[in-house]
Amino acid sequence: MGDYYVLVAKENETIGQMAKELDRGCSPEELIEFNAKNLPCLTSKSKFRTGCEVRLPTLSCAYYLADARVAKAETEAEARVGDAHREMEVAKAEAANAKAEAANAKAEAANAKAEAAAAKAEAKALKGASENLRDLFLKNMSERAGKMFKEDLAGLGPVRLREVDEAQAAVVVMAKDLAAQGQITLQEGREDEMVY
Repeated sequence: MGDYYVLVAKENETIGQMAKELDRGCSPEELIEFNAKNLPCLTSKSKFRTGCEVRLPTLSCAYYLADARVAKAETEAEARVGDAHREMEVAKAEAANAKAEAANAKAEAANAKAEAAAAKAEAKALKGASENLRDLFLKNMSERAGKMFKEDLAGLGPVRLREVDEAQAAVVVMAKDLAAQGQITLQEGREDEMVY
């Protein structure tokens, strides 16, 4: 009959299943006919034991091998595409995280700059204030913040009266905003006090 290829059967595999696995080039009947000498009792309903050898005609063998290579290449390509998609999603997530971190750093820098400007304005506002008013402010700060505030105040040097007035007005606006937000409570003016 010529050259042939040996296919090792799986447990309980039938000729029909084997032919289906080959996909083309060999029908179940052709497999039975081709294996008639070495497996004389073979029928379309026969089930193989694991390791049983079934001969395939050479053309079927070529088709089988080609199909197996194509299937393997398709599987590998699908896996690479899946890996590439996962890597792309990871890269997108990392880029989004980096963008968010940059935005957070920018916001923190802006907050630090605003806090420094507010501290400088508060120091200017108290530059011409009485010692009692300065003590009132310092009493409501932590020891560390008070120390830093005193350093800022000392580091200002001479300041124009107009700048002190503007800084005091800014502190008043800031205090009113904090009161409107409910973060602090301002006492009403002395107009409502009773004099006896």
